[in-house]
Amino acid sequence: MTLGGVGRGTQIDHIEVFANSDDSIEFFGGTVDVKYAVAAYGGDDGFDYDQGWEGRGQFWAYIGGPVASNDFEPDNGGEHDGETSSNPGRNIGGGKVYNATYVGNGEKGFALRIRDNAYAVYKNSIFTGWPNGIRIEADSGIRIPSNGQSESLIDITNNIWDFAGGDLFHGDEDDTLGAGSTNLDDDESFLADVAYKNTVENAMLGGISRMADGGFDPRPQSGSPALSNELADLPEGDDFFDDVSYQGAFSKDTNWMQGWTYLSEAGYLAPAQASSSEIVNVSARANLDAGESLIPGFTVIGAKTVLIRAVGAKLADLGVSNPMEDPTMTLFQINFDGSPPTEIATVDDWIEGNVAAISAAAQHSGLFPFTPVEDFQGSVLPTDDVKSAAALVTLGTGVYTVVVGSADGGSGDVLVDVTEVE
Repeated sequence: MTLGGVGRGTQIDHIEVFANSDDSIEFFGGTVDVKYAVAAYGGDDGFDYDQGWEGRGQFWAYIGGPVASNDFEPDNGGEHDGETSSNPGRNIGGGKVYNATYVGNGEKGFALRIRDNAYAVYKNSIFTGWPNGIRIEADSGIRIPSNGQSESLIDITNNIWDFAGGDLFHGDEDDTLGAGSTNLDDDESFLADVAYKNTVENAMLGGISRMADGGFDPRPQSGSPALSNELADLPEGDDFFDDVSYQGAFSKDTNWMQGWTYLSEAGYLAPAQASSSEIVNVSARANLDAGESLIPGFTVIGAKTVLIRAVGAKLADLGVSNPMEDPTMTLFQINFDGSPPTEIATVDDWIEGNVAAISAAAQHSGLFPFTPVEDFQGSVLPTDDVKSAAALVTLGTGVYTVVVGSADGGSGDVLVDVTEVE
């Protein structure tokens, strides 16, 4: 995607460039802003700006593919060029980027490369999977504040650098960061200065697999420093940027690439149901004689969708010797005005309901299925349970009970579980 002199009158968001032979998204001058952008498996750089681009970006995601034997070699997450001429008045260019997540291929390139008099601003971002961190070449090195720049044109703050080896900071080929014969500061002090609040640590992302195996999940998981590190302030009075509470392009709960990108369609992304949200579940089990009932209760605060199950035959796979053959259940809401409980539904065999929705809800919540399945230890749970009862219902605030018994007057063990489902 090439943007030549495009201005802010053009709205660009939710863009994916997949496996382009060269740069994925490149700016030549202009002031256009870009939000929610994906650069995946390109043959060169992910986000490249040149010749005076002065736009804004937020929620940029990059994933690098493998280095091929031909010229198809992914390079840098962000390559940022200004003008080769440094004449006075020249628009050297440099944008402002917040909340980027750049995942390298582990073999080649830099998370960021800045050169040709350009400057760059990256804040509240995550860089992981790179052999090296950032390379600032001599003609741009003079724009580092510690090198005498009067204003902070290169402003790299409040970012996570997650990599196991290599150089966080890298000078140019001559091991200087100066123009001409000027030898400027060439060590990690620029990024390591505590005032800039860059950290070198594990970002604790969900997964950075580069294969189409459902293992790419760039969301920070619970406990990730991206959810608790100090954030850089947004530019004052600038309404382009969204105020979010995390570093990187993704929150812990939402992968905004789901459902519309080729990464999603082709199976690169972790399934949508793979959520870090807490699972809320209550359950009860009892051995019932003929004619007896199990009556667990639960409370709902606010509207909730819940999966309610009365499990019989499938319990045999879990070592229960005498499971109830054909459980049935009735759901009631308790009234506190003296009137009898309100019956909501009676459910018998689960296969008479919405089989697909019930199965998906159980899988999402980590519950064992009614159908035969191989468990995580490689054992097969062979029972095909068609007689257990299940319902997926949305309930309002209130107190509820589930009355469970045998549909045919039988006896045995029965398990009732009630699980909140997103």
